[in-house]
Amino acid sequence: MIYLTYGDVDSPIYHSQVVGFCDFLREKMEMEVQIVAFVPMRLYFAQKKKLAAYGKGIKVLPVVNRFQSNPWYSIFNAFLIKRMNPASIMTRNPAGLNVCREIQREEKPFFYDARGCQHMEMEEFSNADQAAIQEMKQNEVQCFKKADWVFSVSGALIEYFKDNHRYKDHNHSIIPCCVLDTDYSKKLSKKELFGTEDVMVFCYAGALSVWNYPRSFHELCKAILKNPKNRLVILSHDLERLDGERLFENERVLLKKVESKEVTSYLGISDYAILLRRSAVTNRVASPSKFGEYLMAGCQVIISPEIGDFSEMVEKEELGIIYRGKKDNDAIKSLKVTDEVTRARIKKLAEGTFNRDCELNMIRYRNLKKLHDGK
Repeated sequence: MIYLTYGDVDSPIYHSQVVGFCDFLREKMEMEVQIVAFVPMRLYFAQKKKLAAYGKGIKVLPVVNRFQSNPWYSIFNAFLIKRMNPASIMTRNPAGLNVCREIQREEKPFFYDARGCQHMEMEEFSNADQAAIQEMKQNEVQCFKKADWVFSVSGALIEYFKDNHRYKDHNHSIIPCCVLDTDYSKKLSKKELFGTEDVMVFCYAGALSVWNYPRSFHELCKAILKNPKNRLVILSHDLERLDGERLFENERVLLKKVESKEVTSYLGISDYAILLRRSAVTNRVASPSKFGEYLMAGCQVIISPEIGDFSEMVEKEELGIIYRGKKDNDAIKSLKVTDEVTRARIKKLAEGTFNRDCELNMIRYRNLKKLHDGK
């Protein structure tokens, strides 16, 4: 199988959701998989070097933007892929639609790895012009309708395309963003970090972009810091965003830039982890990988309403609380330290949901294996 990425560049998400996923297909599903990465031409040499570091034989090709709208360009790129003699093809970016359709015309299965609603992401969170958004929308709708099987990160995403784009509910599986195998045994202690075990720790890990830093984030942090026994940990490479914010110039706030592999050490001592998003279609159909990482560490989650399928899951499974802003500050006051029984329950649920090779997800991936094998 060819796993096609189009315009994506190396990142922790690429590592987890592309490289990690393809490793899973090789090791657990016994499939031969070749990653083919079409990257922006200006980043070609840098990305080729970075992707080569994975040691997975990733084939890196440049995207020539001025040819993008020409039908012959997709035919040419498909010709390059056909020379690899794939049994099937999968893509995560609707921009790869025409290449995948060319392969599909030779009766090779086409799988769409739907990671979110990309045309709405462009509309809500970018400066893209309407022509580019419409092109992405058309391609994305066709990916849902023409793929032999769709793997969606949320039921909310499926419902959105059914309600808005006449997608018919017949050829999909719902698998949330899974997490890489991570050693959660290495952790700090509250005493080591704060000088005492008698504290409750709230942790945020991730970017501080327009997606992840809504107005409610500030309100939540204020509510947390009203209790002198609470501690707030923010792990991000965007800490400059907080410069001049007096709220975070507090001895009970720890701001750190750490590598991804170090984050689990801090989650391991955190009672609650923070996952807030602004209200937008992009977020209502999303599956933030951070949610699974938080639960795998045994943290309860403070989450915004309507984040994919996860907000409902938090309420149903008692995994934390929904935070809507100031009106929920009383709920923050009443929070208790996460005990070991609760932490163990959350970890168990996470392992059965966010590990790719858990029993439930292995069943869901059977259709991929069957179609790939021509059965």
